[in-house]
Amino acid sequence: MAKFVKGSYRTISEVHAVLEDLRKEGYAESDITLVTNKDNTYKELDDSTDAQIKFFALGKNPEYVPHFHE
Repeated sequence: MAKFVKGSYRTISEVHAVLEDLRKEGYAESDITLVTNKDNTYKELDDSTDAQIKFFALGKNPEYVPHFHE
């Protein structure tokens, strides 16, 4: 399947709703990458999903610029 950006979400519940929609479309959660810039959000998503989670906070790891289609 082609890689794409689905959107940007403010709450964990929004993320879970989109994950459910993607599962219904035939995507496996293990094939989904979520990107966050908040440490507490990273931990909560990591604990509650099987998706790959990437943490990126500008200034904390400036040598890493995420490529969302990796």
